[in-house]
Amino acid sequence: MRTRRDTKAVIAAVTVAVTATMGLGACDPADVNPTPTPTTGTTQTTTPPTEPSTEPPLSYEDQQIAAAEAFVIDYYVVAADVAHNGFEGWQERIFPFYAGNLELWDVRSTGYQEDEAAGIHTEGATEVVSITATDWAADPTESGFDTVTFTMCLDSRSVVTFNEDGSPRTDRTPVDHPYPATALVMGQPETDLGWSFMELEADGPAEC
Repeated sequence: MRTRRDTKAVIAAVTVAVTATMGLGACDPADVNPTPTPTTGTTQTTTPPTEPSTEPPLSYEDQQIAAAEAFVIDYYVVAADVAHNGFEGWQERIFPFYAGNLELWDVRSTGYQEDEAAGIHTEGATEVVSITATDWAADPTESGFDTVTFTMCLDSRSVVTFNEDGSPRTDRTPVDHPYPATALVMGQPETDLGWSFMELEADGPAEC
């Protein structure tokens, strides 16, 4: 990659020497203090080098926990969007969150089926006020998937449910305070499964 530089350097040196000799021959010997010729040009500035980051890279465990946390938060975003649109296409959008536990999917999908059949829709969304990883296990079932357990504080007070005719449903008022929930997710970010809920429970009567 660094060839021919010696040859170029020699040529450049010879060129400079010849030019200097020609310049000296053209000068008037009596002109001891020649008047300098003004020059024009641009001032070059040097950009200081970027300081390397001092933050250590995330460990494998931290990367897994961060990916699983993003998965949980994304679930509540998608679930709210599905409900806003009258639960149209809910199977395709919600099933991936439960793909690793078909029994849990059967339980959860019942509610979505009923809401779609009733023609209801919602406004507002369940907010994940806080989420904390309480446990991480590397491939505990020897199936190639890690598990992460979370405790959360959820707030659904902004959710309003409407009938098909647009009237609000008085039997579907949300919990009037933030409430705790737990989730166990399993997976690997770079696999077809990604992440999946294995457990998801909320304790509405309790507060957080």
